[in-house]
Amino acid sequence: FDIEILSKDMDIEMIDVVDATLKEVKLKAQVSDFMDTTKPLSAHCDFNFGNLKAAMDTIDAAISGVSGSLTMIPSKKNKNNPEIRFTYNNKKIAARMGNTMSFTGDIVKLKGKGIYDDQEKELFLQWSPDLNANISNGLLHMASLNVPVEIPSIIFDFTPEKFVINESHIILGKSNFKLSGVITNIDKYYRKTDLLKANVDFVSDNTDINQIMDIVSGFGTSDSAAAADVDVVSKEDNPFMVPLGIDVLLNTWVKRATVGQTVIENVQGSLTVKDGVMILEEIGFTCEAAKMQLTAMYRSPRKNHLFVGIDFHLLDVDIASLIQMIPEIDTLVPMLKSFAGKAEFHLGAQTNLKSNYELKMSTLRASAALEGQNLVLMDSKTFSEIAKLLAFNKKTENKVDSISVEMTVFKDEIDIYPFLIVMDKYKAVASGRHNLDMTFDYHISVTESPLPTRLGLDVKGKIGDLKYIPVACKYPSMYRPGKQKAVEKKVLELKKLISDALKENVKQ
Repeated sequence: FDIEILSKDMDIEMIDVVDATLKEVKLKAQVSDFMDTTKPLSAHCDFNFGNLKAAMDTIDAAISGVSGSLTMIPSKKNKNNPEIRFTYNNKKIAARMGNTMSFTGDIVKLKGKGIYDDQEKELFLQWSPDLNANISNGLLHMASLNVPVEIPSIIFDFTPEKFVINESHIILGKSNFKLSGVITNIDKYYRKTDLLKANVDFVSDNTDINQIMDIVSGFGTSDSAAAADVDVVSKEDNPFMVPLGIDVLLNTWVKRATVGQTVIENVQGSLTVKDGVMILEEIGFTCEAAKMQLTAMYRSPRKNHLFVGIDFHLLDVDIASLIQMIPEIDTLVPMLKSFAGKAEFHLGAQTNLKSNYELKMSTLRASAALEGQNLVLMDSKTFSEIAKLLAFNKKTENKVDSISVEMTVFKDEIDIYPFLIVMDKYKAVASGRHNLDMTFDYHISVTESPLPTRLGLDVKGKIGDLKYIPVACKYPSMYRPGKQKAVEKKVLELKKLISDALKENVKQ
């Protein structure tokens, strides 16, 4: 049968199903003999509408410049099941699904097919859609997102096995980025037999990392699991929960990013999210304070049982900025605030965190190293007392030629390995231990000086109530402390943790 419809205005009503108004209708269709019950129905339709308004249940849409085709033929696998092929184009669209979702856009081009499988129960699996899409100037609002998703452009190919993003430009809140890459295992993820896998390039001029983390936090977590986690520090705490059920590799190149109140630039490296574990591998970036490289692992099995392991390397960092960036450094290395200038800092650490990101000190294991040259020693009562007791020349400049410090942290104890301080004609070696309650037990030996005798000094007590005790030198003349390589050992531990985490939950 051949059918042709031409109409300026057309109203279509299907009771309790569809209510539609069409303008400038041009429709041509060919339909096989539907009276012949011995053969499956086949049909083809070409359509062109100037405008279309339609409503179905909670869905309504207004579209202009609609054209396309629709073909239905028997499936080759099972002639009793249909195969649908279609093309669709529009110039403008505005659609809404109740209060859940809305979408507006300019040019939308779709081409695809679906083969019905009556053995499947879920709609998505029943049709296994195969789709090519090209969308321009889209704007998506979702009730589950507190910011709209702007889509200046996106071109993709979709099948249940593979979702290929050929190119895209997306604006999400304060973030502006381009995505391209491949997402696989969609059908297996839907059947809950495997992780959703992806390898995606993320290129951005500006990214608000906190905002994106808030959006994806807890993806894949059941409401019951979230509700069961009641041992949080405060009801207001909302730590980042690493998404579950996915295995995503994100290759990043971000010109400018915001993390909290800190702006960083030139972010390059890879980020992996695998079923509740987030791993950053050799992410390099810069800020006003320093050039940095970060390798880290973060797990969030429960809100009040977070884990983080980091290898954080800062080059040419301003010490005052370092303390501002990582306030915990002032606790680990309280002497640091006595210096001004630039240094190299390397930290390897792992610890559990509370739901407000506060360290669980009983779990803290860390090592750090600091190297600097031409540092200014800030005037302080402590330095003046030490300089007087060690008989430093009054004309000695308040400047440190070089310093190299290594330390380890275990629970609430910080051990400072012997390190060398060079000041003018004086060289001294210091070492000791201090605790997080800010009690100190240090020893300083002058190993080289213009004086005929060498002096030693023990420094004990608390800030504001320190005792300076002259003693014999613990370290011999011309002593040069050796490298402990404590940070390197901690970094190797972290690399093993990362390797083990990536091997976990591998589906056979």
